[in-house]
Amino acid sequence: IRLGDQLIKAGEREPARRAFDQAYRLAANLGASQLLADAAMAASPGLLSIESGVVDAFLVELLDSAAALFSDSDCSTYPRLIARLSLALHWSDAHLRARDLAERAALANLSGDLEAKSNVQQALWFTRHGPSFLDERRRIASDLVAYGRESIAPETQLVSQLFWLYSLLERGQMSAFEKEKGTFRDLAENLKQPQALWYV
Repeated sequence: IRLGDQLIKAGEREPARRAFDQAYRLAANLGASQLLADAAMAASPGLLSIESGVVDAFLVELLDSAAALFSDSDCSTYPRLIARLSLALHWSDAHLRARDLAERAALANLSGDLEAKSNVQQALWFTRHGPSFLDERRRIASDLVAYGRESIAPETQLVSQLFWLYSLLERGQMSAFEKEKGTFRDLAENLKQPQALWYV
């Protein structure tokens, strides 16, 4: 899992996929459900690792299989799995399922886990398209930036900042956008990940 994580952060998708596939199969043979979930979530570390316009069938299968082992009562594991699955389905024809998964994940009580809460809210933001959701997207993005001031992963904070930039652009707040763009650039340069630097 750690090998796959480092490979995907370096932009090496295929070697990372092989590492995650091997980790998932080993965990399945051991009957270790939490390790299965860890492998599935590590294979889908977030929005920046999803290739635009492409449905990753391997990733969808991995997350679907892992989520089936848990239930709504499983603390943060289940909502994080289905939130990631919602993101993985974004470019598919299953738009209603992606939205339903994100909304179900958002119902979970994650008040004590800001990382999981951020993951879920990011998935929810990504299902809110069009002008009718303008205010909700801004509210979600504002909450995400607030979470970023607490203890969440740098990658998660970067995506939250990206959503905030989108919200500023949507409202034509260009001076605020230019200011916040510097924060995003600093986060991306500190991460040194190809998929993050691409946005810079």
